[in-house]
Amino acid sequence: MFKELLRREDIINFITDLYNKDVYHNKVNADQYDLIGIFYDALFKYSIIVDNIMYFDSYFGELKYLFKKLDKMDDINDGINKLLSKIVITKLGYNSKESFIKYIYDKYIVNGYMMHAYSDIYTDEINKNGFIIDNYKNLYNDFNSLKVDLLNDNINIIDKDFNDKVIYLTDNMKTAYYYSVRSPYYFYDLICNDDLVKYKDAYLKKNYKRCLTNIKKVISSNYISTDLGNKIIDLFNKEWELLNNDSVNSSIMLIRRDKLKMDKFDLDRFTQKYKSENYDIIFDRLVNNNYTNYKYEYDIKNDDIEIISFSNNFVKSTNYKIEDNEFSLYDDFVGNHGIVSLLMLLGVILLTVGLLLVIINII
Repeated sequence: MFKELLRREDIINFITDLYNKDVYHNKVNADQYDLIGIFYDALFKYSIIVDNIMYFDSYFGELKYLFKKLDKMDDINDGINKLLSKIVITKLGYNSKESFIKYIYDKYIVNGYMMHAYSDIYTDEINKNGFIIDNYKNLYNDFNSLKVDLLNDNINIIDKDFNDKVIYLTDNMKTAYYYSVRSPYYFYDLICNDDLVKYKDAYLKKNYKRCLTNIKKVISSNYISTDLGNKIIDLFNKEWELLNNDSVNSSIMLIRRDKLKMDKFDLDRFTQKYKSENYDIIFDRLVNNNYTNYKYEYDIKNDDIEIISFSNNFVKSTNYKIEDNEFSLYDDFVGNHGIVSLLMLLGVILLTVGLLLVIINII
């Protein structure tokens, strides 16, 4: 369902809004990509946990309200948890908390996914041969040599162990998207994460000239010698060309958890610990960042992998339709699905009322 949602015009237009409109990203301590990552995470959790299009248009309407109304990232995340918890409760028919926990556990953990953000240049290789850690290294030897030279001069600006034979997985789409637009992260970190660089978003926007300006500033501010500075710039250009960084796409590899050799989640212990908490707290503890940075040291078969590619081209198109006026919770539902049954429409209306009450409680 997630891929289908990403292709919907109303979804594409809203993501474009999140990127372009000050009403969203000026009032939270985040860049546009962080907001878009939260939104992708909200869509992904819905597609995996709820997995029913019937509730989606009301959910999407409330998501738009959350992003427009709330000023803090944490509040938006809390609101998403409350919305999804409410939908799951409605879908299950208000069963016990143990049933609520078991349902989400089965959907999101047993039958859910781990994710790894990677550079697009690997997609063909992964589709053909699966994910082989030793084939993932491109210029690691060059960067490792550079790191050694820098450390010999007591300069520590590359924070990665290039001999580490593992990859890092997350169970959170927001985290995966964060790294996908910054992949490979050691390269982004070298270019944009120095306190002195001017263009913090240069790599996110794949702006070569500004990235080059940044890397020159990193060199000068660390008093790096001319020879070593030239080596850095040469390697920067080599990596830029290899990554085809004029591309505006980013990619995430999804792997079913049951295909991975992972630590087991102790459901009984979790249930005993959290069953007295509110539903949204339980939901948050189950699905958010249980495995933020999980080390994995095995190759992964191509049959066990699904790849999602995102277009990070957020320029408004000529058929851009969303206006700044208030949306209707019902227009999208009727417009997309035509004449709907009275019972289904009544169910959506009751759900919408419930979701509105949830929103009122968090603002």
